[in-house]
Amino acid sequence: SESEQRAYFITGCLAGDKEEPNTLQQLYSVDLNGNITLEASISDLYPANSSRPEISGLIAHDDSVFVMLRTTVNPTPGIMDVGDETYAFVVGTLNANHDLEVIYSETFPLHAEIASHVEAIKMSPDGNFISVGLSRQGSSNVARLIVLEVASGSRLIEHPAVGVICNLSWLDHSTLMFSVIDDP
Repeated sequence: SESEQRAYFITGCLAGDKEEPNTLQQLYSVDLNGNITLEASISDLYPANSSRPEISGLIAHDDSVFVMLRTTVNPTPGIMDVGDETYAFVVGTLNANHDLEVIYSETFPLHAEIASHVEAIKMSPDGNFISVGLSRQGSSNVARLIVLEVASGSRLIEHPAVGVICNLSWLDHSTLMFSVIDDP
């Protein structure tokens, strides 16, 4: 119904780490009458020892809200050894208690030749799948497409490519089209 329609947005930034953030990222919603509601703290999704977070996407579909983020994780708190850092890519969903729950998480070495920068995100029309186009600019220009099943949080498809995966478009609940372009 029109009274239940909401727009979602994120405010704030996280300049410190999860344990001692300088400010706090929050997920808010606003209804059609302009009433703003604090839904959840985005910081709940960050792995321990996170730094340099990047919100990759926010999707609202029917009664579900999904937040995608990427962050750097230092495995040894307080010791900055750049060679040991990893990236974490996390997808969370807002539950009925206004908490964000992780439904998918992936970590990989910071300097690995793996696509980790989110270029495009699209939810299937039925809300059962999230497709994500990832890339890694630089000498390798590697890319990959992943498709996640929302209910289980499992990765159903991983498709590698060279370049940048973009223009994700679901034609129906089971057909996804996308483009792979050369990255200059």
